[in-house]
Amino acid sequence: MFGSRHGGRDSGRGRFGGHWDEEEREKWLRFMRERFGSTMGQHWFFQGRRFHGGRFGEWGPYRANPILSQLLSKGGGILPIYVLHLLSKRASYGNDLMKALEERTEGAWVGNPGAIYPLLNAMEEAGLVEGYWEDPIKRSRRFYRLTKQGQEELATLKEAMAPMLRASIDILQKLMDDLYGENEMSEEETK
Repeated sequence: MFGSRHGGRDSGRGRFGGHWDEEEREKWLRFMRERFGSTMGQHWFFQGRRFHGGRFGEWGPYRANPILSQLLSKGGGILPIYVLHLLSKRASYGNDLMKALEERTEGAWVGNPGAIYPLLNAMEEAGLVEGYWEDPIKRSRRFYRLTKQGQEELATLKEAMAPMLRASIDILQKLMDDLYGENEMSEEETK
């Protein structure tokens, strides 16, 4: 609808990622005004916490996908297990983890230090990760690596979460199909 930048790979960011140029932004704002009679920030559906924080609002279409952001939230989302997964691959620091998450989600999740650093601190306190300074004198970057306990916890969480993640994907697909008719049968087929 709005060219390759909307959900396409040309933006280099993937679905709902990347920054729009002024022409694309104006197209989106015109679409919102024509379709909804208001700008996105004024429409009731796009109000609320999940669409705010400078990631949605008037810039439209959002840089961050608010639905994915909720799934990757620290409180009840899959962010903790995914951070453990990333740390199982190699030691890393907070900004590097945020960058890896943003790249993996093709820009649909934007790093949030207010989520990553408290999570890393909690994981360290729980003995799941071990933190160390890149330079103990300068103390500029704190790296984290998975401990043996963290590896065991990751394995347990992956086993426990797999059925829930699969069920969530299935349910989201059904909701998407209901909303957009991907697999809906015609009236004649249901008779």
